[in-house]
Amino acid sequence: MGSLWLFDRAMLTMHILSCTSLFVYFCGGASTLTAVKFETALLLIKWTAEILTGQFTKDLLMHHLCMLGAAAAVNYFPQHAFLVVYVQAIHLPLAVNYSRRLSHKRRGSIVDQLFVVLWFLAVAARNTMLLRHSGRAIWNGDGVRWVLPPLALPLAVLDVMWTQDTLHRRERPWLSGTAAAIVGSTMGFFSGEPAESSHVCVAWAAAAALALVLSLASLASRIGSAALKQRPTRTVGIWADRRLRGVYGNCCNRLAGAHWGLARVRLRRATAVS
Repeated sequence: MGSLWLFDRAMLTMHILSCTSLFVYFCGGASTLTAVKFETALLLIKWTAEILTGQFTKDLLMHHLCMLGAAAAVNYFPQHAFLVVYVQAIHLPLAVNYSRRLSHKRRGSIVDQLFVVLWFLAVAARNTMLLRHSGRAIWNGDGVRWVLPPLALPLAVLDVMWTQDTLHRRERPWLSGTAAAIVGSTMGFFSGEPAESSHVCVAWAAAAALALVLSLASLASRIGSAALKQRPTRTVGIWADRRLRGVYGNCCNRLAGAHWGLARVRLRRATAVS
């Protein structure tokens, strides 16, 4: 239980940092190469945390190897480096989910429903984008055709597996999930297009901002509720402590007064006898 709690905290931290990096990138505040390097560093840190906490699995190994391969391919195909950044969109729903877990919100809550919406949006967007650019590379005879499809296919398989696992634990969001998938597919289809880059970047920046707000708000609500629960207990404890001290002091004063009164009575009797 302790290792799982540490794992959730580490993953939440990494995904919030990734969401922040994506937001800055989509707002034009960072270059593509800088974003790729930052995401690669986060990947290595996550990999280490997964191993240390005993949460490392075969599907994560496949995912990490694909991402490292994509990061290495940037050196040979820098014109396609933006794809490595865009596929990190899966971190947007993951940040929301880990914040939900740490804030002890149940599945089916509003935060959880928004996580599912962001999940469908991110999965549909990145797979549509990878499919489109893989097809374009094959059609145009681009050298990246030997790299992009082999890396995109395992990611698509993992997304299907993880989506099935996500739906298995929740009620199927037919309406919201379908709407999010349509929006995500549209975003993914136009991602990387020079003529549409400004519109797509605004949409991606809004999605990253939404994920950040939801994650931080969920944690803030948990911290606030915990503080409210502890405050009355502490107040009652202080009141009880002061009350007990007052009762104890009164008892001591009364006992001292009774003892002094008895001593005065005995002194009077001794004086009368003498």
